[in-house]
Amino acid sequence: MSIATGAVESITDGAQAIVAFSATADASRIATTISTPTNIGDLALIGAAGARAPAAARPHAAKPAFITHVNDDLFKQIAQSEPEEVWYTRFDGRRIQGWILKSPDFDAARRYPMNRSAVAWSVLHRARDCAQSCVTA
Repeated sequence: MSIATGAVESITDGAQAIVAFSATADASRIATTISTPTNIGDLALIGAAGARAPAAARPHAAKPAFITHVNDDLFKQIAQSEPEEVWYTRFDGRRIQGWILKSPDFDAARRYPMNRSAVAWSVLHRARDCAQSCVTA
């Protein structure tokens, strides 16, 4: 966020979650844990060269440089597919986010059984927060 204008500015982008981070005093480098739909929790550095420059002067968001590759050995043994994000509109007009996970060898000409699962994120976040506080306590 720009202190001068209050505008929110991206320093990285993509289908990822920035789980935790620490920045240098001048915010030129950021160490963070990044999770994606197919890779959970690797440590990365974002060299925000130009992060202090105006957004118009930056051609695009910085690419993270991954330091760890925790699950590489596991991912060499399994086939994964990228989740496909979908949005539904409920009866009351609220939008609900969902994902479709197709088998890695998906063939659109074939028919597949469907497994539907619903997750209450607030419950998962409370469990995560409790687990983190229990570990650090």
